[in-house]
Amino acid sequence: MAKQLDLLEGVEDNFEALKGNYNEAVKIIEEQKKQLAKLNQEADELAGRNQQLEEDLREIQLMLHDQQRVYSNHISDLRSQLNDLEDATKGKFEEQIVSLQLELKLKNDQVQRATAEREQVERKMKLKLEELGMTSH
Repeated sequence: MAKQLDLLEGVEDNFEALKGNYNEAVKIIEEQKKQLAKLNQEADELAGRNQQLEEDLREIQLMLHDQQRVYSNHISDLRSQLNDLEDATKGKFEEQIVSLQLELKLKNDQVQRATAEREQVERKMKLKLEELGMTSH
């Protein structure tokens, strides 16, 4: 019986050791569950933040696309205005050139008429002088 009592005490000691190990393992498992829950919560928060960032990024990309379209339209409008201005300026200069050419032609005609009139007057004077010179002989 003493052997059985020693054996029972050994089994009881082993049982207490196993119970201690079991309790320690339960504590470790509970701690790991808490850590896992915390990590899952952080992962969920990160996933939520990531989703929000992706939505913000899409929104920014849409805004940039809209701005690009606005700038593109504005640039097209400015190009059109520049072309209109170039055409108007070109037309105005062409009109001025035509006007100046016409004015130059008119002045040239006036000079030619004045020259012709002067030559005619000179011929008349020469004829008069010749007549006077002949009658005075």
